[in-house]
Amino acid sequence: MVPWSRRTLLRATAGVGSVALAGCSGFGQSTETDEPPPPGDPVRNYEQRVVHVPGEQPLFRLPDADRSDQQVLLTAPSDRDDIRFTDRGERLSAFVDATSFDDSSVALFQRTFPECRRLGVQTVRRRPDELRAELCIPRRPADVACRTDRRRSGAVALRVRTTDVSDDELAATVGSQCRPQLGPLRTTTGDTT
Repeated sequence: MVPWSRRTLLRATAGVGSVALAGCSGFGQSTETDEPPPPGDPVRNYEQRVVHVPGEQPLFRLPDADRSDQQVLLTAPSDRDDIRFTDRGERLSAFVDATSFDDSSVALFQRTFPECRRLGVQTVRRRPDELRAELCIPRRPADVACRTDRRRSGAVALRVRTTDVSDDELAATVGSQCRPQLGPLRTTTGDTT
């Protein structure tokens, strides 16, 4: 028998070790992840409008608010009176004005973010005490000219059936990835850049 070299012995040991560890990897078990599903019932019956503008410009203003990141839930025509849309927010204003508040409500979200990103909606969910939108700011396509040292603003308007909302809380989370899981019925996008 030929004596084994140290290198051959190490290769054999590594091979046997990897086969032994492969049995611990869960082969034949369920492939489910440990992450819990997102909480709340999905809202599938909604329409959305997304508007982007250059710079840190608000598209709408709420009374007594000076922040550019804002959100509001409109459940009645009188709620519209509390919002002032800027000139750049006229598409949002038209979307809200076209809403029949007898059977629908509108959720407005406004954010600022780097110029090389865009604002979108990943999911809308209804919890017992809130309507939650999972917003996202993925990178813009590579062929779009932008600068990493500049910012821009965006707003999302979601029109949802009144049965999906009430006078409860409106919440939003923002992530960098955007994989729409439950799409809207209709989407309109407006970019002024």
